[in-house]
Amino acid sequence: MTMHWSDTKQELFRLETDLAVSAGAGSGKTAALVELYLRLLAGETSLGEPLPVDRIVAITFTDKAAAEMKERVRRGVEERLARTGERFWKERQRELTTAGISTFHSFCARILRENPAEAGVDPAFSLLDELEAGAELEASLDEVIEAELTARTPAIRLLLGNFPLSGHGHGKGLREYLRDLLRREGSLAADRQGAAWEAEAEELFASGCRELAELADEVKRILGMKELTFHRALSRLPELYGEGPLDLTGITTGTRLQEMADCIAGNWGKEKPVKDRLSECLVQLQLAYWQVRSAPLAEALLGLTGQVAAAYGRRKGRRGGLDFDDLQVKCRDLLARDSSIRDDCRQRCRVLMVDEFQDTNPLQKELIDLLCGPEQRLFVVGDPKQSIYLFRGADVGVFLQTSRGIVTAGGRNLYFQESFRSREGIIRFVNGLFAQVMREGGADFDPPYGEGDILDPRRQDWDGTPCVELLAGSCEGDADARRRREAAAIAGRIKQIAGGTAGILVYDKDRSGEFIPRQPSYGDIAILFRRFSNLKLFERELRRADIPYYVVRGRGFYRCQEVLDILNVLTFLEYGNDLAALAGVLRSPLCGVSDETLYWLARNDGGLATSLACFSRFPVSGPQSPILDRITPADRERLASLASLVNRLRPLRDRLTLAELLEEILTGTDFASTLLTTFQGEQKVANLRKLIEMARSFFRHGEVSLRSFINYLTDLVEAEPTEAEAAIVAEGEDVVRLMTIHQSKGLEFPLVFVPELGAGQPGNHPSVRYDPTLGIGIKLSLPGGVPCPSLAYRAISDLRKAKEAAELKRLFYVAVTRARDHLVLSGEGRGEWRAWLDAFRTGPDGGLVMTVDMEGIPEEYALPPQTMETPPLSPEILSLAADRALHYAPPPPSAMIFSPTALEDYAHCPRKYFYKGVLGLDEGLFARLLAPYRPTPERKKRSGMTPLERGNLAHAILERLDFGGAPDHQRRRCRQLATALGGEGSEGEEVVEQVLALVSSPLGKELATARLLREYPFTLHLKGAADYYIRGAMDLVAVENDLVTVYDYKYMARDGADLEGYRFQLGTYLVALGRAFPGRRLEAQLLFLKDGGSEPVECDREAFEGNLLSIMDAIRERSREGDFALMEGCDGSHCPFRLRCGAVA
Repeated sequence: MTMHWSDTKQELFRLETDLAVSAGAGSGKTAALVELYLRLLAGETSLGEPLPVDRIVAITFTDKAAAEMKERVRRGVEERLARTGERFWKERQRELTTAGISTFHSFCARILRENPAEAGVDPAFSLLDELEAGAELEASLDEVIEAELTARTPAIRLLLGNFPLSGHGHGKGLREYLRDLLRREGSLAADRQGAAWEAEAEELFASGCRELAELADEVKRILGMKELTFHRALSRLPELYGEGPLDLTGITTGTRLQEMADCIAGNWGKEKPVKDRLSECLVQLQLAYWQVRSAPLAEALLGLTGQVAAAYGRRKGRRGGLDFDDLQVKCRDLLARDSSIRDDCRQRCRVLMVDEFQDTNPLQKELIDLLCGPEQRLFVVGDPKQSIYLFRGADVGVFLQTSRGIVTAGGRNLYFQESFRSREGIIRFVNGLFAQVMREGGADFDPPYGEGDILDPRRQDWDGTPCVELLAGSCEGDADARRRREAAAIAGRIKQIAGGTAGILVYDKDRSGEFIPRQPSYGDIAILFRRFSNLKLFERELRRADIPYYVVRGRGFYRCQEVLDILNVLTFLEYGNDLAALAGVLRSPLCGVSDETLYWLARNDGGLATSLACFSRFPVSGPQSPILDRITPADRERLASLASLVNRLRPLRDRLTLAELLEEILTGTDFASTLLTTFQGEQKVANLRKLIEMARSFFRHGEVSLRSFINYLTDLVEAEPTEAEAAIVAEGEDVVRLMTIHQSKGLEFPLVFVPELGAGQPGNHPSVRYDPTLGIGIKLSLPGGVPCPSLAYRAISDLRKAKEAAELKRLFYVAVTRARDHLVLSGEGRGEWRAWLDAFRTGPDGGLVMTVDMEGIPEEYALPPQTMETPPLSPEILSLAADRALHYAPPPPSAMIFSPTALEDYAHCPRKYFYKGVLGLDEGLFARLLAPYRPTPERKKRSGMTPLERGNLAHAILERLDFGGAPDHQRRRCRQLATALGGEGSEGEEVVEQVLALVSSPLGKELATARLLREYPFTLHLKGAADYYIRGAMDLVAVENDLVTVYDYKYMARDGADLEGYRFQLGTYLVALGRAFPGRRLEAQLLFLKDGGSEPVECDREAFEGNLLSIMDAIRERSREGDFALMEGCDGSHCPFRLRCGAVA
């Protein structure tokens, strides 16, 4: 079909000057962009010559949009090649693989990679995705906040005196404010605004005090008149004013001003003008006062932000990584300071095309300005009415400023007004409604619906029947009741439409351009939400009506129930006392016990965790207990299975990789199989697989600790970043799509529902606000929670409120212009959208909207079931599948985790390693089982504490004891710890004396002056045939000047100790310390607590590291084969597994 281009688009294709194009919804913008690109290649513009691919730069905002444009250009080139057969188009076809059609980030990355030295970046830098950058940022926050807390700096004390450390999903705390500030472009520049605000506050406070003095006389006059009701409260104001002059820096001034404000309540009658003046005066005084009081807080917050930025930069530097913001900032800086690189980029960029320009920010405009000189031709296109990304930093004013700049420099503004998407009835509705809603706003962030924005409908298939309908219902009941009725009505209306009883058709365009009507299906329908706050309610009604649907989530992955269930399991495995996590596991499909069973478990002695542990000791019959006997046999079986899994995985949780642990959980509970039987089961299982891949990615980047992964996931659940569920629905599947309006931008649907028109905007009142031009504003609170905003905070809040109100209009515009054939609106209430719609319905074009009564829509409207037969699988396919399943050989692992003890076990005997490290068998349990078979002399009855218990007690005391404390205090502290840790009586006292002997020894006095790291955790990463991670904790590390010494406690005497047996563990520690303290001298010592002896241990670290790698490579290979042979010559005499492995003593 031949395309007929309008005169406006023909002017675009000539490209005689720089152009700014405002393209209305459905106006054929993408087609025009592609056509311009093809004409630039062909030399069919005013530039007079064909341009090679590498001299055209086209920038858009998403990888998906860039890929789509590239594909459409490729098809256009192929069509011209097929039509003309010219060699010219064959060459252009080959060049397209290097076409400069990309996002801002990809474009900047290319420039940085071409000029790494000049840009100051690693030539092989990696681009951190959102998750990776987020993890590094969180680690940087931890690093800085921990250092500040350790040093007890004035800044951290001031900040934590006013903000919680974290909001934990309920508002924001210090961590969230630091994170927000760091992600704001130019946040550190806001410090320069502080002095200006303080000067304004001083001036405002002084003028307010003068006015208050005048008003005090007015108050005396009013109180001297006939007593009225409001006099009772007002009578205290002269007393408060008489306490003395107000001090801008006084500690009590804020409370005093608030008390004055409390005095002016009530109805003042004819004296209301005085009340209004007094109220305004006190508000100004409060704003000025809290501006000055909050200034040190703002300074501390900015200072800490700078520290986090530096730590974040160091962490990225160590990884050789950049985040998305780095790409643009570093590219901007490079182009701004290096004229030769800037000129080179301009030479290669004859034409610069920027799509979706309404979503740009000032930084991106700087990049555009730097790339465009006198010889470049600039073309920007967008729609200010569709700028809806204020929360991401987009500034619609950039589009308007750029448009004005282009006109000033001799360019043109063009308007695409043809609408090819929607039926005429919808276009008339859009034009009429938004001409009223988007009146002249007077600010760049609130562009009007002008003459150039009026859409011109080009579809010729409208018969005058309204294409827009309002589902109208009763306003009775509260908001929840109205939403339930609305959701049920939408479900019923969808059933009517898909069932053919609503009289609504959709239209498909054939090759000739004609629109052919047909019956709608579920796949034609989209429900667009302003936000997903009430999504579950709408989902429930769709399920009740048996309507297939799919939630397109741009975020929410971390709050999917199946992800939360896995997080609960991991949390309980790591922290056995987290009862909330255990309760979540017990009621989830992972276990699936009833509420009654949960009640009886909690009622039993010891609570949930103790009750679950009982089932692991009695796996067949279950525990005998009057309370637990009330649990049904089916639930007892489920509990026994879960208890067995927990017992098996808990000791393995630090030996398996995160992905392996998740796989074990899924296998051990049949979680995936269970979920497949539930509604949207495929989606839930896909989400679990996505979680496992995330765990692999987390592991690959060096984070191997389960606890770190739990903390990481918990933070993501609370923050809810942009992370979509795993995609399982293809483009053409027959399901209703539920998505946010933001997700729908750039899309179109035959039938669109826009619910909750009556909803208001949610409140958002953080204690810290930021604006690039106004700086930082802080809101403090008086006792009792009375909010006290600063001058800057009020100004920033007012500006933000105005910007959000303007964007709300544009969000509604985007929502209704997604509809191609029919639009359904709904939602009772007083929200802005409903108010705008009701005002339109009472006007001259109100007949464009048809009203449908919710009460007339049946709640149940069944369609005949659809069935589909599938052919049976062939015997060959079945045989091949069986062969793969029976003879599957997994590839060797790409990453493995070990403890030093596990590697030492392998060095002594591979089979012992297999029993402990692979099967997870309990060495202590086997030793106790072996006891009856040992010779009689070895079987001694013991009473009191075992040597192991004494050793554990000594370790625990040393971990907590202050080596530099006074002797009397040390003795008291040791006894307190021994008692608290169960070491009472003579045996506990003996351990205390042994610890005190060490502390008072010359070595103990040396340790008192060193920096001590107790129970020092480490993760040693070694690269062999795979990535290996050795994890453990050192008893004590002493750091003194350039010497670092690791001490390993042994609860035994020096004489007779197996010194050789301990060298392996200390050798591993020394290799790890070499990585943690490069360039320092390293030493290792064994400390024998029974007699106070010590023994230095020496190690050739390089040779020992090679030995470790050989052991781990051997384990990896044997893991694949499943063959862990008995150590040659082993007689099993000292091994607790000797009866199992068959070794003969």
